[in-house]
Amino acid sequence: MNTLSPLYFPDSLILNSVQLPLATIFHQVQLLQPVNETEKPINEDTTTWPTSDFQQRHIPCPLSQEDHQRFLHLIKDIRSQGDVFINQLKMLIIASMSSPKQREEESSRTIISALFPNKDGKQQAEDYETRLDLWQARLTLKLAEILDIEEINLKEQLESIDDLESEMLKQLRSDSNQGTDHLLFNKASGPQSQPNSTTTGVRLKAWATLYRHWDSADKPIWITSRPEAADIIIEMHEGTGGSKPYQFLRLTLPTNGSMANDLIHNNIQQFKTATKSLRSNIENLLHQHLQGDTKECSILAGPLEQQWLEYVERHFPKDEYGRLSITFNLFQGKTFGDILNSKKGAKSPFANAILAVID
Repeated sequence: MNTLSPLYFPDSLILNSVQLPLATIFHQVQLLQPVNETEKPINEDTTTWPTSDFQQRHIPCPLSQEDHQRFLHLIKDIRSQGDVFINQLKMLIIASMSSPKQREEESSRTIISALFPNKDGKQQAEDYETRLDLWQARLTLKLAEILDIEEINLKEQLESIDDLESEMLKQLRSDSNQGTDHLLFNKASGPQSQPNSTTTGVRLKAWATLYRHWDSADKPIWITSRPEAADIIIEMHEGTGGSKPYQFLRLTLPTNGSMANDLIHNNIQQFKTATKSLRSNIENLLHQHLQGDTKECSILAGPLEQQWLEYVERHFPKDEYGRLSITFNLFQGKTFGDILNSKKGAKSPFANAILAVID
């Protein structure tokens, strides 16, 4: 089994800020998406990878053709119309999923039912409720994507303005022969192109709804670039009687660099070739932990971490690429299906689960 093909959560698209770290270590990343979109706006083309099959996308419980067209039309309206109704719709959907249960039942059902009517009352009540839950989850994830892209585009524009200001100040200083040497032109620390974390709980709830209804085997390894999402999963795990997960591996990753850059692609391929044996050992270490062979583990994490760091430093210098870390945490005796409860599809082939966190 390829344990270097984790399931990415709770996002339904992978943003530029974590493309390089993911491509450096994993063979492939599994990704849940709310709906199939044949066309995407140019500014949402965030999936330029060294190989076209790096992201394996899954759409749980695909919509019927009629509902699919209705959903895409709604998303198109949300993207293109900035009127009061659309803005209120965004806020109402998000608020409804973060409200107390009774209020949630009232507000969210009213909103979603209006968008997704039960024609002529022909659908069974239970089936209709399930379809409403899935419709709400899909819409929430798409709204989250749109808000992420809007926020990141704004931050990137602010960064560009900040860079321009810095260059102008440097030029002014170099052109001045006197009287300015004592001045300090400090560039303010610009915002990082990272999405807002305040809606993580809402996003995770919607994502978990899709996961529960996904007719696939329970995935044993999950990965996230949102530490707050990992904290929620850990709390849920401990709430089901699970023991505190423990960290057994921490690796350093490069972070900066555009995946559209051919040089980055070449560096990744050279790095993967050079670390083939090391990556195999890391994969075996993960597999042993999933099987519960931690006491009999013949592969030590310490040497792996050091060797990995040496290769990263060689291929991706820190001054040029910056650094992130990925931490692997073991959940003993619990699968993610156990934690979320009522997961459709086959159970995980392992009794344990691994949560990987990029931070």
